[in-house]
Formats: sequence, structure tokens, C-alpha cells
Amino acid sequence: MKNYFYTTEIANKIRNLLDGKLPIEVAKNISVGDFTILPAPEKLDEYLPAVIINLSCNDLVDSNIALDVYTQQYTYDIYYLYPYTFREFEDTPVEAIQKAEVIANIFMNHKTIDDFKIEPTEKEAGGQIITSTVSRLTFDNAETKLFRALEIPAYIIHIEYYLAFRTFRGGLV
Repeated sequence: MKNYFYTTEIANKIRNLLDGKLPIEVAKNISVGDFTILPAPEKLDEYLPAVIINLSCNDLVDSNIALDVYTQQYTYDIYYLYPYTFREFEDTPVEAIQKAEVIANIFMNHKTIDDFKIEPTEKEAGGQIITSTVSRLTFDNAETKLFRALEIPAYIIHIEYYLAFRTFRGGLV
């Protein structure tokens, strides 16, 4: 059976890109997953600031069924978690937004994520990233409000990032 989906491989490539480009003061930790990867609230200050890369959806489009070519739009939710103390929250949103924009700018300057490609084999359709973009940065979101209500000291910025991945023509191997 041939594999056509590369969700994890792309997420790991996004993580490697950010890990290589972001200064440690912007993100101590860059992880693939969801909020369940976070440590207990009392250990959160050791972990933050952090980036969480989470797949939101994968929309598959038939580009050319006869040639076994597909285009997929992968949408990733990138969460930037920035620490604060409850007494010093006033400047936190501005600082967090500035640092989240650094992340967004990395994405905007690496449209093909360094020419990410999966070579085709008998078991892999293979393909490459055609382009990518940041479609939205959300600052005042439900995640931050929930964390604040739970008294978890993290300001969260949601970066919606999507990319187009096209498989190679079937039967190339």
C-alpha cells in the first residue's frame, strides 16, 4: 500500500525550521502535539516560552486522478505560549505578539520550508511543498482566557499556518 500523507514529517520539518531559526529567548521548547504535552502548571515557567505545532486539518484535492497526483492543503495551528506573572501582565501581550511575529516571519521567508521533499518509492507517493503562508495571527483568543481563568500564567498566540503539498506523478518508481 502506498503512502500519500505526510502530516508528521511536515510537522517535524516545521519544528526543525523553527529550532534552527528561533533564538532561545523566543522559544525554549518547540514541540509537535497539542496542549497535553505541557508540563504541570507549577513547572510551566521552566518550559516557557514555547511553541506547539498541531495539525488542524488536511484538505485533499484531486489534481489529476489519471496520473495519481494529489494536492493537499495542510493547516497547522501554531501556538506560541509566553510566560507572565499575574502582577506584571500589562506588557506581556505586546512582548508576546512581537515574538510571535518573529515566528510568523520565519514562515513567510521560508515558503517551501527549505525545499521540503519526500522522494517517491514503491511505498511512498512522495511529493513536495509548493508554497506556504501564515493566514492569521490571533491574539485575544479563548486559549489565553481559559489559561487565565485556570490561573496558568501563559499568554497564547495562535498562528494559523497552511501549506500546499503536491504528490509526485504515480508510477515514477
